[in-house]
Amino acid sequence: AHPAAVTETWTITCTDATLPATFSVQGSISGVQASAIVGTHYDNALVLFDLAAGDTDYQVGDRFEFDVTAGEMPTDERWEVLRIGGVAGIEASSYRTDSEPWRIFKGPYHEHSNSWATAIGEHENCWISWKFFRPYEISRIEIQAPGTNTQAPNSFALEWSDDEITWHQREAFSGITWSDNESKELTLGGVSPGAKLYWRITISSNNGSTDTTGLQQVGFLEFQNTADINSGRMAAAWLRAPGLTGNGSVYLNFQTYDRPTDDYFNLAIAGATGFIDDSDFDSQPGSEEMGLPLWNQDMEYWAAVDGQHIALNVRVDINVFPIYLGKMLPFGTPG
Repeated sequence: AHPAAVTETWTITCTDATLPATFSVQGSISGVQASAIVGTHYDNALVLFDLAAGDTDYQVGDRFEFDVTAGEMPTDERWEVLRIGGVAGIEASSYRTDSEPWRIFKGPYHEHSNSWATAIGEHENCWISWKFFRPYEISRIEIQAPGTNTQAPNSFALEWSDDEITWHQREAFSGITWSDNESKELTLGGVSPGAKLYWRITISSNNGSTDTTGLQQVGFLEFQNTADINSGRMAAAWLRAPGLTGNGSVYLNFQTYDRPTDDYFNLAIAGATGFIDDSDFDSQPGSEEMGLPLWNQDMEYWAAVDGQHIALNVRVDINVFPIYLGKMLPFGTPG
């Protein structure tokens, strides 16, 4: 897979007709840029042009518009998406402080001991739902009970939806008992609805608690092509670049990870020497991990990509974080 061409409209407007005239420069995507001066070559690394003086002076309000299309990368430099995983959103009928619904998805960057737990007194007829980044079919599911087994579900069902409004039952379970922190693999029978975007677990009753109902973790065992789906509630992607010669593959893995209660909204990045489909984020061959601290607000970023690397700069408030990902060549090679 590779990105489609992107077109941006640039508008250049005369704001000061005093010689040499000054023009504002604005891109429909890139926004307002530095002004352009007639007679001076303009190049802001996004667009370049020349404004020349003619027989008639420019007037304030004179405007030029043109489209610039950033085409696809050359065929031999295109990146391949090896795997995409993660959960785009999680909701629940209720929850307690420090027992938020996102806690059911754990992994290398999401280790936390707490489970999801309903608000006190709302232990019956409760639910927790999630939205995948892309539709997936579920035929096996693993559920881990919380640290107090009486809070684990006894009668419950797995449901799916196409629109998050109308829900359909995939499989119902009853009389399920647990020990503290026990994990159970549940096989789903019947006719599968196929790949669906929205799924949820509805719980009619737990194993005796009159306070709260909860789940420690939910995992999807058959998702070998999305093995890290239970390693974070946000997106993860595994990419391969061909190298500039086509014979020097570069493997880069990205995963957003957050912990809203602690104000973590970061990006985990790993470089690897290969890709194994049934291995998770941290277990790829030769994997080396690092983190990029971000935040939960708008961020400007600049990226340059070729067949062997990604160079990225991200502005967080007044700070700019640079990062280089991919193959690094030595400054010189032996003569």
